[in-house]
Amino acid sequence: MKSFSQLSEDIEERRAELKQRSQERMQKFKQQSAAAVDAANKRVADAQARSEEEKEERERRKMMRDEIRAEIEKEREEKKNEREVDGNQCD
Repeated sequence: MKSFSQLSEDIEERRAELKQRSQERMQKFKQQSAAAVDAANKRVADAQARSEEEKEERERRKMMRDEIRAEIEKEREEKKNEREVDGNQCD
């Protein structure tokens, strides 16, 4: 049978072990939380970068469309002017 002092030592030892495990769990939780926050921040930054790239691509395509439309309109005007000049020469 254990003496009172041995029981007290066992209880103190268990308390110390529980306290140590509790601190380790807390530290692990903090690390996991920090990792989760970092991952979330990275996802947000990546999404913003993709969004910006997509926006730039849309703007580039719009500029190309506008340039093509302007060229087509210019060609139409030139053909129209040629027809008018040819029509005036026939008269």
